[in-house]
Amino acid sequence: MNDDIDSLYGKSPELFPKTIAIAMDGNRRWTKKHGLKEIEGHRVSIENMKAAISRAGELGVKSITFWVFSTENFRRDKEFLDAIFTLAREYLESGKYFSEIESRGGKIGIIGDVSLFPKDIAEKVMEYVRKSNPKEHKIDVNFAFGYGGRDEILRAVRKMIQDDISKTEVTEQKFSQYLDLKENIDLLIRTGGRTRTSGLLPWQATYAELYFTETLCPDFNVKEFEKAVLYFTSCVRNFGR
Repeated sequence: MNDDIDSLYGKSPELFPKTIAIAMDGNRRWTKKHGLKEIEGHRVSIENMKAAISRAGELGVKSITFWVFSTENFRRDKEFLDAIFTLAREYLESGKYFSEIESRGGKIGIIGDVSLFPKDIAEKVMEYVRKSNPKEHKIDVNFAFGYGGRDEILRAVRKMIQDDISKTEVTEQKFSQYLDLKENIDLLIRTGGRTRTSGLLPWQATYAELYFTETLCPDFNVKEFEKAVLYFTSCVRNFGR
């Protein structure tokens, strides 16, 4: 851990982000680089999340969202999808991973369309969300699972139509209530070297500070996470003014 960042947080906590979203990119390139099975990069990244959650909570972050699987990812080949589903079932059936998150003060949430996944996975995911109740709630931990930014907006519009929301009722605040994630994002991080957001929380991240790193997701450890947070503390935010 970086003592300097702790010192800065102690003196000026208002400089730190309250909401963070991370686009987890570079898993397959990492596994290819290390000569491992394609899915192993995802496994390492998933394990790394726990340390990031703990550190985020220590630095006053109230909500952190990990983009785990996008709507576009469903277009990949069957072998990859089967491996992802197997990995998901492994973690869901064990339950240990989610218990560890809760022991760190994390309350588990899901954004995205989980109905796109096999029924057994979708049902188990939602069961964990319903039951998540950490003894000491420090931070909301959201997994973007079957998530796409355009898809989220379309689903929100459909729900508003279904609820007969009149055009005079449509405001930014009202629309936000229909999104998967209600709060705005302060800091959006993307690993893996690509400098685009690829549709991660387009509404909520309108005024987010963007941090792009060459570090592949499985190598994005606590030290790298701290670098991103420190970058944010140096930003002057004007929210479009």
